[in-house]
Amino acid sequence: MATRPDPEIDIYDAGGLVHSFPIWAGLARWSSAGVPSRQDCIALLNGYATIDSTYRKGSRYCVHTRGEVHVAFVEFVSPIEGGWKIRVTVWPGTAD
Repeated sequence: MATRPDPEIDIYDAGGLVHSFPIWAGLARWSSAGVPSRQDCIALLNGYATIDSTYRKGSRYCVHTRGEVHVAFVEFVSPIEGGWKIRVTVWPGTAD
């Protein structure tokens, strides 16, 4: 995850906010227990997607990649020097 907009990335860290890039509704906060499936993320993104959201340790998001080709799940695990340790699951294939 980059720290500024870049045409090579899908989301970036804006100092306490996570932004989708280019600016379009490409992320949605996962607040349910457990880890979502690809279909769970697609449903959440189709109903509750946003451009940006605040995050902290433990924040979890479903994300559409550029062009809505893939769906991913991003977890903010812990802050590290100069950034964040994140865990990412990417489901291959064309997003629905």
